[in-house]
Amino acid sequence: TDSGLRRHGLTNRSIRARVLKDRTIYRRIETAIGNGLPSDVKCDAVDELYLAVLDGLVDEQFIEQEARRYRSRAINMNDSSARAALIARMNLVGALVI
Repeated sequence: TDSGLRRHGLTNRSIRARVLKDRTIYRRIETAIGNGLPSDVKCDAVDELYLAVLDGLVDEQFIEQEARRYRSRAINMNDSSARAALIARMNLVGALVI
């Protein structure tokens, strides 16, 4: 273990355990969010929920219950940004035509 990590009380074993735990949490979140979404929207939902778990905003035991809310939020954010991009393109095309 690197001396800088040892100073903070981290060992190779504790780091390995944390990485394995994080992988398990991430897989649970991916499963809870589900399929049927465009990959970018699913990634947004999974990442947001994962960060919420890491930040302590969502307890690990409530991942499955919170997944629907984070899935909907990602869909809404994607729809909003897609609409904004479409409007910007339409305005640009309209400006070029006129």
